[in-house]
Amino acid sequence: MIFSRSYKDTPAAKKKAAIRKNKKLKALEEKRIGQVSMNSVSCETFLSSYKKKLKDQFLPIEFKALGRSSEEYPQLIASLPCNFQKNNSRNVLPYDHSRVCLDTPPTMVDNDYINANFIFKMQNAKRVKAYIAARDLYQTQ
Repeated sequence: MIFSRSYKDTPAAKKKAAIRKNKKLKALEEKRIGQVSMNSVSCETFLSSYKKKLKDQFLPIEFKALGRSSEEYPQLIASLPCNFQKNNSRNVLPYDHSRVCLDTPPTMVDNDYINANFIFKMQNAKRVKAYIAARDLYQTQ
């Protein structure tokens, strides 16, 4: 008895096809990441913008683009060894330019760090601090 099958049905061909598909998906994702706008969204349009991005499956792309913004907006202070335990997640760190600094007594040197950023808004053509964004605390036992 002789069995015959086409090349595209062989395991090697299926593996090559999967690799090609993966490369195409990565290239498409890179293109979409490059299209992410870092412009702010007004409160009035936020909900409709959010719903559209959910529908278009664009939110995961925006989160990946945020991770790449660390070159433009460094997070050096959050990455210091003395602040390591104050971060409950290594991939969510405050930017140096907008981080919240704690008021500390002069005797406590280099202890003004908290994993939080100021969120700014425009008021009379100036950026003013409007909110503080912080990670939830993890529980210790």
